[in-house]
Amino acid sequence: QVAGSRPSRAAPASRCAVSPANNSPRTCPADEAVRRIPSKMLSSEPFDGESSSGSAASCVTVRILRTDEQMSLMMQRFTAYVIQVSDFGRTNEVSHRYGDFEALHRSLLTECPGVRLPPMPPKGVDGTDVAVIKSRKGELEKMLQSMLANPEVLLEKSLHLWKFLDLPNPTVIATRFVSVPRSRASTFRTLGKLVEPKYKDDVFRLGHPAVVELLAEGLRELRQGDPAGGHWVQQQAGRTTLCQLLGGALASSETARSRLLESDVVAHLLALVERDEAALDDARVALNVIVAREADRLDVIISAFLRRGGLSQLAVLVQRERCQEFVAKLLWLSWESSVRTQFAAAGGQGLRILQALLRSTTPTCGLLGAVLLAGLVASGDFDNEPSHRVEAIRLVRESLSHPDAASDPQFAKTLCGANSALVRLAGLLDDAELAPLVLGLLCIAKPQPAKLSRISGNLAAIVSDKGGVSHSEDTKARAAELLLHVQSAVVDAPSSASAGGGGGG
Repeated sequence: QVAGSRPSRAAPASRCAVSPANNSPRTCPADEAVRRIPSKMLSSEPFDGESSSGSAASCVTVRILRTDEQMSLMMQRFTAYVIQVSDFGRTNEVSHRYGDFEALHRSLLTECPGVRLPPMPPKGVDGTDVAVIKSRKGELEKMLQSMLANPEVLLEKSLHLWKFLDLPNPTVIATRFVSVPRSRASTFRTLGKLVEPKYKDDVFRLGHPAVVELLAEGLRELRQGDPAGGHWVQQQAGRTTLCQLLGGALASSETARSRLLESDVVAHLLALVERDEAALDDARVALNVIVAREADRLDVIISAFLRRGGLSQLAVLVQRERCQEFVAKLLWLSWESSVRTQFAAAGGQGLRILQALLRSTTPTCGLLGAVLLAGLVASGDFDNEPSHRVEAIRLVRESLSHPDAASDPQFAKTLCGANSALVRLAGLLDDAELAPLVLGLLCIAKPQPAKLSRISGNLAAIVSDKGGVSHSEDTKARAAELLLHVQSAVVDAPSSASAGGGGGG
């Protein structure tokens, strides 16, 4: 199992026993190699030998920076070799004397019979001699690099090399996953633990390019691969584990997110749901990270997805009741011009998707569908065809005439949670025909006053008939009700503060 702490360190000649970070068998009938094929499905092919799309050298690197002369407990001089260790991009330093290297070399030859390692540099007479140190420095560095490139050393159960470099078990697991294909199926399961809250300081490793590449490969395999093909991701709970790891990678860094978005991660995740709608909960884990971390440019991401065939995917998903609300939420959160215009074509897939949402048996889904359609009306997408505008407003009115489901707190959070969503709502209020319908929805939803206050200027303009638009008394009353809702929170705040801060006087 992944352990959050580093393997315990002791003198290399007498290591403390620790549980191995992975119990994978050392041999297997065949390994798998992955060939990079841009924009196509990555397929697994059997091969002989150790090959991988990544290597330990790309994840963990070592370099002997310098040497320090130190004194032992018995007041004897010795040379310490200071090693810079890069752990998936984060660096640390450890120092060892020649005898430590010698003990590591001997332990690995004992634990891994038949392993081929460079020989130790000669011991020499004086370990503090400048010429001896210079010669040893290069040879010892090459020896460590050779060890990191050796699958048997990476899988060695006593973790001699990992303890020598003072690397934690999450590094062990992630490196084995990247660098040793034959252990990938088992290390994949263990790697899934990195998304648990207690490993929050270790999850950065999921954002490393070598890990991201493999996760993207696994996603493509789940989408189009053969479940019986023997790929490492095709195992019990493989889809769940992969989506969790993708969520961790997406959250780890902007660079990792960009790499995955370039690999069309949105389309691949939704394709899993196309194949099996039960995958929605798994896919949502990763998609929610994209929505949260890329809120400011979500419309750009979804627009690109739609242009690459995403409309067809959504047209399939929206026919499934379980997926409808998810589709509606995703669209509302990205309902800017670049996305809207792809839904406005008369008789096109986009309008059929909105029509399916309006007809949904899930009440809140129908309400969101109406708000989406209202957005097309307010932005002028139907201005060239007045009959289309009339028909759209009729559909919006039918759906919003019974807004009781808007009282669901989750609906209010979706409707008004994002700042961009509030801007879109303000735009709907500027349309005289849409304003009373949207106000009725907001009066039922009762969004948090702090959120609603962002459009208080629009509400005040309706109450006072500013902006050159005349509103009915009923519409003004609804706007005034929402303004009172906002103002009541402002009035209550000082009162709460006074009550909470009471003291003797």
